[in-house]
Amino acid sequence: MSRVGEPQAKVREIAVPVLRRLAAAMRSGRSVEELLARINEAAVLLPGLGGAKISTVGEEIEFSSDRLTVPLVGTEGTLGVMHLPPEGGGTFDAGQLQMAAAVADAVSAVVEQFERARGQAASLALLETALNGLPVGIVCFDESNRRLYANDRAGAYLGGAVPESWDGVWEQLAPEARREPGADFVVQNGVHLLHVVARQRNDGGPRAVVLTDIAARAAAFVDGVTVDVQRSAQSGTALTFAIVAAGPNSPEALALVESLQAHLPAGSRVGPLTAESAGVAVQGVSPTSLQALIREHCRSQKLRGLRVGVAALRSGTETAERLMARASARLQAADETPRPDVFVADRSKAVAEALAVALHRSCRVTVGAPDEEGMGLLAEHPFDGLFLELPEPGAQGLDRWVRRAIELQPAARPFFVTELPGPWDLADLALPEAPVFRKPFAVREVRETVSRVLTVGE
Repeated sequence: MSRVGEPQAKVREIAVPVLRRLAAAMRSGRSVEELLARINEAAVLLPGLGGAKISTVGEEIEFSSDRLTVPLVGTEGTLGVMHLPPEGGGTFDAGQLQMAAAVADAVSAVVEQFERARGQAASLALLETALNGLPVGIVCFDESNRRLYANDRAGAYLGGAVPESWDGVWEQLAPEARREPGADFVVQNGVHLLHVVARQRNDGGPRAVVLTDIAARAAAFVDGVTVDVQRSAQSGTALTFAIVAAGPNSPEALALVESLQAHLPAGSRVGPLTAESAGVAVQGVSPTSLQALIREHCRSQKLRGLRVGVAALRSGTETAERLMARASARLQAADETPRPDVFVADRSKAVAEALAVALHRSCRVTVGAPDEEGMGLLAEHPFDGLFLELPEPGAQGLDRWVRRAIELQPAARPFFVTELPGPWDLADLALPEAPVFRKPFAVREVRETVSRVLTVGE
């Protein structure tokens, strides 16, 4: 399950008001229909998703015992619909996994309502209905670390019987893992490959455990890192790294392995894949955390060409050599489709990351900033496209940086993002003609424009 901070924060703007209003209705006895109408009236804005908001039409949010459906409506029409759980019993894509993570995270905002709701059967039933509609397992604890509530999905993930205490849940999930609020790891539990995230109270005690089954769909492609996490019949979940393009004994591959060994969270287990290989087997850490470590290492070492295949070793029947061959084949297939190299820089890290998410499927994305380090990246590597912040009047430092970036990359096609209202006269600013996207931009518009304007070698 992807847990990217900024998208999670945006989606929380839906999740927290929804759950808090459910809790308020629980206390007041309002009907679900009235509640939905009030939620829609709030029209919660989602900055960064093209000006999307929850529709103000009451009927468009559907809430039942097993589904919460939220249409995201933007300035240019409907951007999409969030179904929790996925429509038709399907699997989550990467964006839906982020939304699911945010909704699960927001559960902590209403756990305190359980204390007030105990003994109010009708009210408690309403909140239980809401939590049972989430695509994750939730186990909540009181101040004595005793189980307060577990939804149906948590029971299914834990074999039908949820232990009565924090320690009991931990013993069933991962006896050897550190039992602390804030823990984040992946564990195999029967047929389920569970991403386990622990939430804590303000006093540091455990508030809830959130369980997400990532076995059905846990694949993502971020920059040069290909992740293929599959269900394993081995004890626990062994995520096996195969350093393919750099060669098994190259200095770059060995340096990445050393970096992973040095920076993996406490409680993770690391060991060599084979004596001859630069691969490393990792147990007890989430795929998202591993991706972040790899990306940070490649960024800090300026390793744009290092490609990493990540796959789970299949139960006892697949050799390490076969795993390497499988990862290599996947990366080779990806390399056969040329993708433009794009540099993204914005003073807002959130905007830069949002652009990277929008572009990563069709482009190789390097995220920088309008500073000396970003200028260094532009001086070292030729790019096909530049996403730059359009300088506003008076921002002389940014204006000089943008013009210098364009001078360093004369062959790159520029794109601009801005908070300034249009129309934008680039000629009057002595800037080259280029597409301009106003913040918050529509992801679909960015993708379609780039695919239309930018091709490798253009």
